Amino acid sequence: MSRDQGNFTSFNCTFDDWVKNHRRRTLDSLKNNGQMAPARHKTLMSCSDYDLFWNFFRDFDLANRAAKINSFAPHLTLIIHYNVDEKNAPWKNHSPKNFSMAFIGGAFTAGDLAKPENRLHFLRLLLTDQLNRSQQLAGATVKNFSQQLNIPIARSSDATYLLNNCISTSSPGVFCRNLVLCRKINSVLVYGESLYQDNEKECLELMKCDVDAYGVRTSARLVKVAQSYYDAVIDHLLN
Repeated sequence: MSRDQGNFTSFNCTFDDWVKNHRRRTLDSLKNNGQMAPARHKTLMSCSDYDLFWNFFRDFDLANRAAKINSFAPHLTLIIHYNVDEKNAPWKNHSPKNFSMAFIGGAFTAGDLAKPENRLHFLRLLLTDQLNRSQQLAGATVKNFSQQLNIPIARSSDATYLLNNCISTSSPGVFCRNLVLCRKINSVLVYGESLYQDNEKECLELMKCDVDAYGVRTSARLVKVAQSYYDAVIDHLLN
C-alpha cells in the first residue's frame, strides 16, 4: 500500500500538512540540485495551494508512490481507482453513464520521449514481457468488473481521453495510456477503473454501509469491486 491511511498522501501526511511542513524544503532542494528552474521555483512558492497541487504536487506524489511500490519489487501491482463521467464536470449532478475499463503502460508520445527517464521506461516496456502480461491481467480485471458489477465495457468512443490519449488493445476495455503510475511502476500492472462513481445508481450504492467485510463496515458494491480484483489476479496466475 502506497498510503498509510485515508486522506494521506504517500508522504505519510495530508496535503495541507505537506504544504505547511515540507513545501519550502522540497522546492528549495529541487532548485538547488538543478531539477527545477528558479522561475518555476518562484512560481510554486507563491501560488495558491490549489495551483500547487495541480501544477506540481499531484505528479510529485505519484512518483513517490511508484518509488514505494518499486522498492517492494512486486510480482504484480493493482492500481485501484474509481472513475467519473468526464462530460459531467464539475460533478455537481449524477450521470446516467457507467463503464468499466483498465489501463496499462504504453502510448508514449514524441513529447514524452524527450526526457531520458521516459526513454528508459520505453525501453523497459519494449524489452520485457510486462506489457503483454499486464494486458492479460487487465483483460481479466475488466471481464470480472463487467460480469460481477453488471457494467458495460468501455470502447474508445465512450470517452474523449480514450479516443485521443490511449491506444486500444485486443482485450476489450483495456487501453494503453501513459499515466505516471503506468509508466514508472516496474512490474506487471493494471490500473483499474471499475465504475463511474458519479453514476446515478452507483453514487447511492457507494454511500451505503450495508455489509461487514473482514471487520470493516462498508458498501456491498465495494466488496464486489474487491472480489473482481481478487478473481482477476487468480485468473491471471492460472494462465
